[in-house]
Amino acid sequence: MSRILALIVVLFSALNPAFGQEIIFSTRPPVNKMGVQDVIHVQYEIQNAQRVQDIDLQNSRDFKVLGPPSMSRNINMMNDRVSMSVTYTYSFQPKRTGRLNFPLAIATVKGRKIKSSVASIDVVKGSLARRQRGRPQASDPFAQDPFFQEMLRMEEEMLARQEQLFNRRSQPTAAPQRSPQYQGRPKARGEVTKNNLKENVFIRAVVDKNEAHVGEQLVVKYKLYVRAGIEAQMGLPKVPELDNFWSHDFDIPRYPQPNREILNGKMFNVFLIKKTALFPTKTGALTIKSIKGEGEAIINTPIPVKRRSPFSGIVENFITYRQEKVSIKPPSNEIRVAVTEFPKEEKPENFSGAVGSFTLESKINAAEITTDDVAELTLTIRGNGNIKLIDKPKLLLPDSIIEMFDPVEFDTITSTAKDRITGFKQVKYRFSPKGTGVLKVPSISLAYYNAEAERYEIKQTPEYTIQVRPGKVKPGDQILPMYIHDIASENTKLTKEKSSVLPEQMWYWGAYLLPTLGFLFFLGLRRKEEHDQKDTVRFKNKRANKIALSRLNQAEQHRKANETVKFYEETSKAVWLYLSDKLNIPLSTLSKEMAGTLLRKKEVSQDVIDEVFLITEECELALYTPDGGDFKINQIYSDSLRIIGTLEDQLG
Repeated sequence: MSRILALIVVLFSALNPAFGQEIIFSTRPPVNKMGVQDVIHVQYEIQNAQRVQDIDLQNSRDFKVLGPPSMSRNINMMNDRVSMSVTYTYSFQPKRTGRLNFPLAIATVKGRKIKSSVASIDVVKGSLARRQRGRPQASDPFAQDPFFQEMLRMEEEMLARQEQLFNRRSQPTAAPQRSPQYQGRPKARGEVTKNNLKENVFIRAVVDKNEAHVGEQLVVKYKLYVRAGIEAQMGLPKVPELDNFWSHDFDIPRYPQPNREILNGKMFNVFLIKKTALFPTKTGALTIKSIKGEGEAIINTPIPVKRRSPFSGIVENFITYRQEKVSIKPPSNEIRVAVTEFPKEEKPENFSGAVGSFTLESKINAAEITTDDVAELTLTIRGNGNIKLIDKPKLLLPDSIIEMFDPVEFDTITSTAKDRITGFKQVKYRFSPKGTGVLKVPSISLAYYNAEAERYEIKQTPEYTIQVRPGKVKPGDQILPMYIHDIASENTKLTKEKSSVLPEQMWYWGAYLLPTLGFLFFLGLRRKEEHDQKDTVRFKNKRANKIALSRLNQAEQHRKANETVKFYEETSKAVWLYLSDKLNIPLSTLSKEMAGTLLRKKEVSQDVIDEVFLITEECELALYTPDGGDFKINQIYSDSLRIIGTLEDQLG
């Protein structure tokens, strides 16, 4: 009976890993040395865990991950103790030689994140698989067993004969006859060489649809195809000039993981190197130009060698392979897209080319104003589509009773999820009434074409009523300077001039007094400036706006001279240096997170903070991929001027 109870307790502890047992996550490579051409199978073992919810590899830059892992479970019973383990086996191939660390694995067990132990291996040139195949370690007791050594020798001899037989069968029929002593492997069909490198490393552009309306979003992906078995790397590709398109790039991983794809009977590793949303701006057959890039590839060059067979003692001819690094310029294809006009049926009169799915919001700053005030109506368009190409809707107010000012507008992209460009455009209409009474502000409508539903849709804002009261300046009053004075009517008494040594006129003494007062005034300003300079924080805070505007003025000069790179550098410096001086953050420690935290503490709105960092991100991205033309440069310049002015108003 006691044994049965003990067995129940043991089984319960096996089914419940939290029964006083610690979870251990270890990395177990089979060997401590390998060749750069070899493949190694590494076990990630999680002990005392009943169920693993998820596992993921981190920092796999030094190894290629060859497919998903295999999983196995083990339950061991020893001395009335039960232990469970889950083992994930990954296949890796090193990318370089040296002392390399295997990728760390992070497993999720009952909501907890557990990290594997660190394991490393020495990677040398060539291959060690043949020398290590079947070789036991020196500490293994079988290593000293003569019978085991004989079995190992017979196994190696059998594998060598099988390889020779395979090589003979794989020879082309048109190849010349070789001597019976030749046991090497001939050149295999489909082998990657310098001559056919462009067929095995190339860029392929694909688009999600080949027909679209003007302004409808297309998504083009540029994929790098690398033949399985070779290694290639490429720098940032040169972006083509996409005429007749407005474009916006999607964010992709800096180190993209490859996908396997079979193309024309060959296995390729496919890397996504660029993903762009395109919005055509004209009709007709438009061309998406090919992308250009340069890089390097490592191929195996066959080299014939001679060596003595360990079985027969005969000198045999073999072919070995030497790694060679070659430069590549992968070819790429162009894409033709048919762009058509919008349907004429049921087309609204106020339709101006907006394509996508949008919402319309509006608000007015006051319900009661005076004739001295300026009313402001804010219109916000949100959604996905060609948000930056939408013309601002018109606010129809009579000129006879309203004085209209130029609308202020800005737009931004907030998300690129699910292959869709999402953002908002904001327009501020400002006007001043000329008379008193009740002013009715009409609704604003936006007509757009929903490409997914294939129909036109119209969104409208509500009407607003404003009570206008008289201000200090009455409508129609004019305040003009009086240059002509009335004729004096009183009698004028003439007196005789008095002769005196010292002049009595005020202007005479004022000529001496004013320079003295001016000198004292500027001396006080100078001392105040010196005092402010001693207070470094206050001095930088005070001069931040002036320095930022000066840098933006330099950026404007670069823009006029078509010096795109210098323009983005000066604009980025203007924003970052303004934040550094205004928030008293040293440049060495300035970061997006720190600046955002301090701006929120100073009660700066989140929309303004997001727009600040959007400008800096666009400048940094443009330094690597300078596209967008004059429209993008002008937009960034105007946004920078406006956002620094907004920050100056909110920060004081």
